[in-house]
Amino acid sequence: MRNEVIEQTVNDSMVTILDYILQLIEQSNKQKDGDRNKLIQQSLEQMRQDQPSLSKAYKAELEYTLYYNLALKQQPEWFQLTCELIDRFPYEQNNSSFDVYQHEDNVWGVVTQEGKKSHKVTTSFKSKEDLLLHLFGTTQFEKFRGETFWIQQNEQVFSLKENKHFRLLLFTGQSMKPFRTHKSLEKLRISILKDDLAQNPKLKKKALRQTLEDKSLPVSLMGKTVTINQLEQKQDHVELTLKEDGTDHHIKLPDLEDKWMKLAKNRATLAFNELVMNSQAVAQGFLSFYGIEINQSLQTKAPDFEVISHPKGSFIGHVKSDGSIKKLSPYFTEKEANLRLGDLIKELQKEKKLEQVKSLNQEISFDDIIEKHEGG
Repeated sequence: MRNEVIEQTVNDSMVTILDYILQLIEQSNKQKDGDRNKLIQQSLEQMRQDQPSLSKAYKAELEYTLYYNLALKQQPEWFQLTCELIDRFPYEQNNSSFDVYQHEDNVWGVVTQEGKKSHKVTTSFKSKEDLLLHLFGTTQFEKFRGETFWIQQNEQVFSLKENKHFRLLLFTGQSMKPFRTHKSLEKLRISILKDDLAQNPKLKKKALRQTLEDKSLPVSLMGKTVTINQLEQKQDHVELTLKEDGTDHHIKLPDLEDKWMKLAKNRATLAFNELVMNSQAVAQGFLSFYGIEINQSLQTKAPDFEVISHPKGSFIGHVKSDGSIKKLSPYFTEKEANLRLGDLIKELQKEKKLEQVKSLNQEISFDDIIEKHEGG
């Protein structure tokens, strides 16, 4: 729920820091790689102290951007891709991907990210399987809704979206850090479904409004930028005196994270939504309400049909509210599965009958629909 005011401040800070560090890098081209890395890490540490509100994700993106710009100037060969793309593993809803390229008997791992040039992130390997085993420890995966999940031998799962350190391996020469894992594919699929539903601005507004009302906080300040006149830590709460559009508000929060106490003291204006959501009790209330609403939506939402890919191939199916998958077609290539899905969607739109959708969920009748459509 990052407010636009906070977002812009963060972005501006990142640009300023980036420009500063790149100037230092330009002045130190004759230094050894270790010295450059030390320079970047020192600057990143300073950034963490100056910008305590930056999320881990933003810090990771800043670090990647720094090394990326350094490599553009000093390792141009990493960006020269004359080989053939043989597989793609998307993440961040298809905005980024880990790609496998091949030339004769050698394969490389490559990162493709929106707004940046594709570049190698590994040395060469003899096969795609060797590359995946070396990098991710497994060759078992699932591609779902623009994300890639990797399945380990202990059945735990991790996503590329949450484990993007592989982008820096060739830059820094470091080994892969431990992965953040989940207990099952079902849980990860559910998290993707929830994230998709969370994009609904009406649902977000409804959840925040209800939470503010439950905590007796002024709903009228939703979406506003407020001026902090006074902040005081009491024994069992935080007391705030705010001004918005000439009106004073006296607010008691159950608590407030230390970094936000510091931020509120050092900055005259803050986004009200972002401020109150960093009170632990308020945030928990919001997430509880939000989770209930989303779960109800999942239970009543009509099933969507989509392409899901495994090492065996790609098929058409739909994900149930518990995260399990109903397989509705044989395996195809990924390209063919998407073509078939397009045919299926057209047929369903033409029929416009809910009973047909329900019957599709009960039995595999995919081929009949495709044949009928092709025959028409």
